Amino acid sequence: MSLWRVRHGLSPASEAALLVLAASVGILAIWVASLRPFAYPATIAIRSLTSPVSLDTDTWARGTNDAYGYAYGVPKDWVVDDASSTKVIIARNRLALGAPSYFGGQMTVSVRELAPGEDAATVAAQEFAEQQPALYDVAVAGHPGIFAVAFSRGHVATQAVYVPKDGRVYIFHGDGLDPAVFSTFISTIKFFTP
Repeated sequence: MSLWRVRHGLSPASEAALLVLAASVGILAIWVASLRPFAYPATIAIRSLTSPVSLDTDTWARGTNDAYGYAYGVPKDWVVDDASSTKVIIARNRLALGAPSYFGGQMTVSVRELAPGEDAATVAAQEFAEQQPALYDVAVAGHPGIFAVAFSRGHVATQAVYVPKDGRVYIFHGDGLDPAVFSTFISTIKFFTP
């Protein structure tokens, strides 16, 4: 149907001007979009991508903590500090072992006894007291747990998994780490009887 057959109050000159204006705005919008392509926000800080980490866990080494009965994966060429039975640190290199966790490139596993009336959610709330985390129910090696993640300026700032087991809570941190590497690490966790 032609616009000239539609009843409206526009003169033929006004109608032509309106069509030219609409076409011009459309062409201008396409041209402006071509100058600046869409930008997608990153979910992780660039500092955590210093070198790629293989997500193929078959290439990862295995470590165990016999005192608290769990096994974990270690990315290829990463180092482990397991001098303390209650805390294991897995880092990209020896320098990262002593660096604050927000620099990325390290994961920690710590174990703490639960006080009477305390549960994994309470421990997560204490650690994330100054942040507004998103909380999710997860399962780690068949045990229910809580995944907590907080963001800062559009990037993952803090991420942790809390798993209650046998009167203790197992805490897995991957602050500043690529979420894909952290979730792959969590998938390597296995619990056994100490």
